[in-house]
Amino acid sequence: DYGEGLANSVKDAWEDDGNQLCGAGLQGYDEYSTDFSALAESISSKDDCTAVYLSSYIQDAAGIIEALKDDGWDGKIFAGDGPAGVGLYEKMGDNAEATDVTVSAPRAGSTYGDFEARYDANAAEVGSIKTYVLTTYDAVMMIGEAATMSGAINDNIKSVGTGFEGASGKLTFLDNGDVGGAGYDICTYSGDTSDANGGYSCTKYWTATGGVQSA
Repeated sequence: DYGEGLANSVKDAWEDDGNQLCGAGLQGYDEYSTDFSALAESISSKDDCTAVYLSSYIQDAAGIIEALKDDGWDGKIFAGDGPAGVGLYEKMGDNAEATDVTVSAPRAGSTYGDFEARYDANAAEVGSIKTYVLTTYDAVMMIGEAATMSGAINDNIKSVGTGFEGASGKLTFLDNGDVGGAGYDICTYSGDTSDANGGYSCTKYWTATGGVQSA
């Protein structure tokens, strides 16, 4: 569900900017697939397919990258946070095949208060995904603080959510109601885990208010 939603969002944004998908189009695959040769062939056989975006988790992304390279395709590969990180190399048969793959991953932000430390001390008991626990905690705290104020609660939430120092970072609501957060790192694989960056470097980042910037 996550991969499908991300894929559709990328497709919609791409088309909203006046672009078209290449001849291979938007494609899915069975969640238990381990053979991506047909998928790779459908991309490499289209001359206008010079780049792909993978909204896949790490194991699938590694398999698709390998299948594309095995098929002789030399286009540009982008992906979201699913395969991001040096862990991708552990899934690759040949590290060099990850060369120049570019991914985006949530950017680390500051944390305020002691909730993160309390979560870390009890992570095994609490379980769940830490990012979601921190953001849920902040949401509850913001609503609670807004509820103690006089006036309309929606206005109060917006007021509280301006420079709010939360467990998940300093939060300010955007005009559309989203929280900008710390943004996303934009990272590239060198294909060589012995280099100074361990084969993975993040030289740019994106924020909702600042766009793409150099790290």
